[in-house]
Amino acid sequence: MSATSSLAKRCISCGKSVEGAKRMKDRKGNYWCYDCGIEDERKKRAAKGAAPHPEDNKGHLSQCPKCREFFPPVDMVKSTKGKGYICIRCHHEPDKKKGKKGGGGGGFLADMEPEKRKKVILAMIFAPVLIALAIWLNWPS
Repeated sequence: MSATSSLAKRCISCGKSVEGAKRMKDRKGNYWCYDCGIEDERKKRAAKGAAPHPEDNKGHLSQCPKCREFFPPVDMVKSTKGKGYICIRCHHEPDKKKGKKGGGGGGFLADMEPEKRKKVILAMIFAPVLIALAIWLNWPS
């Protein structure tokens, strides 16, 4: 790695090296260490006159514009529509406008844990096969 790239990865606020550390990057390409970045966001929120979230003293939280819930910045991702950041849960939800016709609930398997879902799917595949095999073996000749 060149000397210029390691020099570029320094916090714009405190000057601490952020290479290999948890960091943020602003629109101008400046790096911020995590703590300075969160503090800067807090100052911006206070300057706008926005009230801090009641849980803000327990951790650094950002509000998802889609579901209106608060999350730590690490649980926020860039929106695919380019409208800022949304929470991971909203990011993975299917868009209701593009969704399929009908219920769209995903059925009974959608709410199951992955391990249980695998077992149910395997049972749904092998049960008819075993029933067909039993019928075939007991079929009168």
